[in-house]
Amino acid sequence: MNVLLCEDDPSYAETVQFMFTLFAPDDTVYHVQTLSAALALLVHQPPIDVILLDLNLPDAKNLQALTAMSATAADIPIIVLTAYPMWRDQAMEIGAKAYKVKSDISGEALVDTVHMIVHEEL
Repeated sequence: MNVLLCEDDPSYAETVQFMFTLFAPDDTVYHVQTLSAALALLVHQPPIDVILLDLNLPDAKNLQALTAMSATAADIPIIVLTAYPMWRDQAMEIGAKAYKVKSDISGEALVDTVHMIVHEEL
């Protein structure tokens, strides 16, 4: 499975990548730090199966990243992975398949959620 991780915090991104190495070693995680880099990667990389999207990025705040990503990658499930619980309802209305608060989810639970959502989409 190809996972696009759009996360501007390098240490948290490293943690997520480690989670996938540990719990889903056959998955490939492509990490970018900005919305613009994520949108460019969608054009130039192998097909992405799922997007893990932070809502607070250098070039997009709050729901801007999700709105743009949903419009560009409507056929790819998006899981919001953020520190802010307050946008949950709006994110789900925009089209997020799941909304996870970083402090509330373990590595194994995150990987399980990703796999469950991707397999539901097939």
